Amino acid sequence: MRLHPHTVGIDVTRGPDRRRPILLMFAGLAVTMSSTEARTLADQLVDATEQT
Repeated sequence: MRLHPHTVGIDVTRGPDRRRPILLMFAGLAVTMSSTEARTLADQLVDATEQT
C-alpha cells in the first residue's frame, strides 16, 4: 500500500474516553482500534519492513 501524503491526508488521534481510543483516518476511511491493536499493527509493519 502506498499513500501519497501530499494528496491524501493522514491523521492519527487518540480519544481516551472511547472503547477503541486510537483513530486512524486516511483517504476518507476511519479505522478505530484499541491501544493493543495499534501496537500490534505497528509491530507488524516494522517486521514487514525488516523482511524486505
